[in-house]
Amino acid sequence: MGDNLIEQFKAERKAAPREEVLSSGPSAEYMRARIQILTKTLIQRFGDILDVGLAPPAAEDGKEDPPTLVDTMNKKLTVDVATAAMIRAAEELMVLTRTMKELWLFGGLDTLATDQSEEEKEKRRKMAEDESAVVAGMQEWLRRNGDKLGKALPGQEGEDVAMSND
Repeated sequence: MGDNLIEQFKAERKAAPREEVLSSGPSAEYMRARIQILTKTLIQRFGDILDVGLAPPAAEDGKEDPPTLVDTMNKKLTVDVATAAMIRAAEELMVLTRTMKELWLFGGLDTLATDQSEEEKEKRRKMAEDESAVVAGMQEWLRRNGDKLGKALPGQEGEDVAMSND
């Protein structure tokens, strides 16, 4: 699933000019895909560095020969490239987090839109149930205690008490 999202992100990034992406505002999917790409890059580059550092020198005859100058330079170059890529990914991740903080502060980022709408629907449903229970309780109380109040109440003769939701 994650790889499909990453491929989709890369395709959209190539297809859309940078100004369009920034002017429309980043979506939650874009942010998640970007975070996923950057963290995956960090992990890959760190793994590359560890692979180079932990790999035993290659020996053709089964004996461990000391590494040659070419082997050492090859490993050094590989580590340098992986380190530079890892630093670049970390810097991009820092820029992304800074951008997200700015968007959250100024209200331009709504990463929880779908979750929030589901949560809001659940809150509204629960509130409607609570409201119905309160209305029913008030009607019952008015039916039982209406004569004690000294005046006829609409709910006493079997009529429903209408409550407005203004």
